[in-house]
Amino acid sequence: MELAAYLDQQSESKRLYDRALAVMPGGNSRHTIVMDPYPVYARSGHGCRVTDVEGEERIDFINNYTALIRGHSDPDVTAAVSKVIHAGTAFSLPTEYDIRLAELLVDRIPAAEQVRFCNSGSEAVLLAIRAARAYTGRSKIAKFEGCYHGIYDYAQASDSSRPGNWGELDSPQTTLETSMVPNLGKDVVTLPWNRPQICAQLIEDCADELAAVLIDPLPAALGLLSPAEGFLETLRELTRELGVVLIFDEVMSFRIDYRGAGHANGITPDLMSMGKI
Repeated sequence: MELAAYLDQQSESKRLYDRALAVMPGGNSRHTIVMDPYPVYARSGHGCRVTDVEGEERIDFINNYTALIRGHSDPDVTAAVSKVIHAGTAFSLPTEYDIRLAELLVDRIPAAEQVRFCNSGSEAVLLAIRAARAYTGRSKIAKFEGCYHGIYDYAQASDSSRPGNWGELDSPQTTLETSMVPNLGKDVVTLPWNRPQICAQLIEDCADELAAVLIDPLPAALGLLSPAEGFLETLRELTRELGVVLIFDEVMSFRIDYRGAGHANGITPDLMSMGKI
């Protein structure tokens, strides 16, 4: 699509965006699609290609943020979904499909002894934190500066630290958005990525109150910065020694290995969240 056509005030994307602005804050319900002056709207997709509402076809390098690993409108997936739809899809009763998927995941993932299905990655992280608190009887969690774990307040703390508020390397400051509860920071310990000695000291200092350490093994929000050699091993050994629950948030990083990022790094967490698989 030529830029002039995209910016045309009579374009279909502009028309749809104006409609969206009237009924959705900012004209969208997904911040990752925000574009200036407005997003390109999709009409259909097949394989690795998407056709927008102007009729332009383009290669899709994102595939719904890797959730569509087989591409758009995959014939096998479409046929399977169509078959199930005719049998009904939403019951107030369990189905065999729940069990089959749970069995597949338990068989596939060394860390997964049992599986609980959730509505989103944010909800999975929230429930993992609650489980850790219930198990340990402690309230604090530790997470890494700049890492994204969904929109649960405790998990979202310090996910957008800046030079003006991130504190010192050996004592990172827990930063909060203005929409968060002000005293929430007292229950969140912020850790620096790839600094094992500093992390160990910060964790040991609050071990009696610490329920969990939350980690994305390949943090996208940090530019997919790989863990340094021995870093995850140090955290695994320390949390086990102190009785702190180690949570791997693999909603994004699970796909780096058939059995997950934990398996790829030789680490078995106590709890893990998955999504987009």
